[in-house]
Amino acid sequence: MDNSPAMVTTTATVPGVDAVLAEATTLPFADNEFDRTTARHMLYHVPDPARALHELARITRPGGRVTLTVNHHATAARTRELVTDCARPYGLQPVAHMTNGMDSTTLPDLMHATIGEARIQVFDNALVFHSAPPFIRFAEALFSFCGIDTHSPHRADILDAVAAEIHDWFDSHPGRAWRDPKGYIVATTIIE
Repeated sequence: MDNSPAMVTTTATVPGVDAVLAEATTLPFADNEFDRTTARHMLYHVPDPARALHELARITRPGGRVTLTVNHHATAARTRELVTDCARPYGLQPVAHMTNGMDSTTLPDLMHATIGEARIQVFDNALVFHSAPPFIRFAEALFSFCGIDTHSPHRADILDAVAAEIHDWFDSHPGRAWRDPKGYIVATTIIE
């Protein structure tokens, strides 16, 4: 399930997968329909995360599991700083928070308050880029989290500046990889 028509269309081409277009806060499924539900790295984009958790619990049968994944608060801070530094000359200021407040420090309490106590597994790791092209694609994926929306008249210029910075970094650090801390949690609740 996704709220992006393009993602649903693409996913529907995978054999054995039923792709559904919907919003996380109004799931088009019956009460207790599933044994297990999951939401991975998407609560950042939901205007009402508590409502989305209630919906996941509603469609999960008693004794079933709801599992969610969110990043740590400062995930990819080094890359975010690079992007925001390239955006400042165009008058764009970084947003105060990359997300709507959902991260590894806030999700456990929200789950406890809305759907039940969660078992938390912590994974601390890093993003590692050995060359510029995949790093540029990842940096561009952070644009919306950094206050650069798809309609920004400076988006292409900012992307060019980011790409130039990344190429310069790899040129001045031959044989080295760009590393940026990126950890996350997996939180699981058994529905009563």
